[in-house]
Amino acid sequence: MKLKFELTPKAYETYKTEVKGNANIPWDQAEKKLNRNILLVQEADPKYTKKKWLTTTYSYGNLKVKVRFNKIIDIENHKGEPTDWHTKPRRYEELSRQLGILDYKKRRNKIKRKSS
Repeated sequence: MKLKFELTPKAYETYKTEVKGNANIPWDQAEKKLNRNILLVQEADPKYTKKKWLTTTYSYGNLKVKVRFNKIIDIENHKGEPTDWHTKPRRYEELSRQLGILDYKKRRNKIKRKSS
């Protein structure tokens, strides 16, 4: 599956520092995850998408992804109480497989168990 949105260096650095569990995520995986999240928002209720002149903001739970001209330009992670966002687990898994997303948390746990 071809990615629709390109990740900018600024958004990549913000994603690594602000989103828990992604400090060491490779560029391609971050770009794929953010594309998956945007696709899930687009398929959900329009209330999670806000358009403002040239920028569209997608609200994926507490994560706000700002896109301009198909480039992910900024990310805001609002910490605290989670929002009312819910996604369809099967669709989440389907998009993750299609995009080739690796789940680093599970992967790390498997590696730890094998070496113990």
